[in-house]
Amino acid sequence: MPASVSSATMIDRPRRTGARTMLIIDDEASVAQTLGRAAEECGWRPRLTATGEAFRAAYRAEPPAVVIIDLALVGTDGIEILKFLAQEKSESLVLIASGFDRRVVEAAMRFGTEIGLDIGGALTKPVLVEDLKCALAAAGR
Repeated sequence: MPASVSSATMIDRPRRTGARTMLIIDDEASVAQTLGRAAEECGWRPRLTATGEAFRAAYRAEPPAVVIIDLALVGTDGIEILKFLAQEKSESLVLIASGFDRRVVEAAMRFGTEIGLDIGGALTKPVLVEDLKCALAAAGR
């Protein structure tokens, strides 16, 4: 099991938007559904996507306050999603959910920050519902 990168790395800052919308991209339906249910329990309105194309369309239709990105996706990867968000000049808080080694996740977080994204932290897969709830509570402040 890779080393844990917890939601304790969350950056505590006010959100630019009052909308409690969230966009999740994860090609594992059970993971996306678990994240979505936990988000709903915290008062968020999640939208679930499984492909890069669906994510891009959903993002453009309604930019969310929070984005949760899996780094390993079929047909694309989380880095491509980060690049897309930067091209869109996203103001969404970005959380990375991954089972990759801590160093890989930290590198992805640094890359996201370097390209101008608001990287709020990481969630280690399998994501514990309590970790997600803590991360969302911090994002909702």
